[in-house]
Amino acid sequence: MSIALALASPSESSIVILDEPTTALDAIVRDQVWQLIKSLRTNRCIVMTTQHLQEAEELADKVALLDLGKMVAKGSVDEIKKMFGIGYNLIVNELEGQ
Repeated sequence: MSIALALASPSESSIVILDEPTTALDAIVRDQVWQLIKSLRTNRCIVMTTQHLQEAEELADKVALLDLGKMVAKGSVDEIKKMFGIGYNLIVNELEGQ
């Protein structure tokens, strides 16, 4: 409901702030909300918080990462991935004699 109010405002504000807009939504509704946000972002600046990297990858032009309230990185999703790596890194050390 709050997403509809924010995005379908009669005044059509140029800036929309969304806080975790797809939290607790099932995958189908989440994808519908993503498509709605994508369709409206050409006319507006949409500022959004999320804890889901997939959502940021799908919707964001620029990303800022916060840790304990401090910005630790900012840039495009690709720039952030280059800073922190993609996926998991597994390091295996062989113990002598085993």
